[in-house]
Amino acid sequence: MTFKSNLPREAEKTVGLLFFNGVMGSGKTKTLIERVAHNSAKGVKTAVYVPCFLADRRKVESRNGTTVHCNVLPQQAKLDDHDVVMIDEAQFISDSEFNVLCAMAKSRRVECYGLLNSYDGTMFHGASLLVGVGAELRLLSKACAYEHLTPATTHVRLLNTNGVLSRTTCACAKVEVGGDDKYEAVCWPCWQLVKDRD
Repeated sequence: MTFKSNLPREAEKTVGLLFFNGVMGSGKTKTLIERVAHNSAKGVKTAVYVPCFLADRRKVESRNGTTVHCNVLPQQAKLDDHDVVMIDEAQFISDSEFNVLCAMAKSRRVECYGLLNSYDGTMFHGASLLVGVGAELRLLSKACAYEHLTPATTHVRLLNTNGVLSRTTCACAKVEVGGDDKYEAVCWPCWQLVKDRD
């Protein structure tokens, strides 16, 4: 399995599962919205969903202010006329939602966008399902908070008002959505060196 980053839009599979993953602020939702617009311009019918965990959402919004309408992922695979299905916040998909996506991916392209790891370094359940089934991985990277050029930024560290919390001492929930002010994106070596600054 290989990581691919920023491939040309035309170089796509027409059927199957893809997982666009990256840390917070790496442009996952922005990429989703841009690809919806690109598909629309090409006449490619696209549906955008979020997991049931986010059932109150009716739009996907990027940090740059762009939005696109979304629905909650159905509990059964819909045999509709969409060519592409896109899922935002895919790290929160459940087992049953994963099964729906796999069924959809038999006849169309299913693009999942989400985080791979939580701040404690463990893989989100939804991400582990996608990786485990062999979804094609697309890494959306950004610069390490400590300005390292390589390797790719793959982890986040949890912040508080006094600095960085140890990746192992915080008991807060792993499922907070958003919260840009609470996390910083780092490469794996920097994540390993995290120390309390309280």
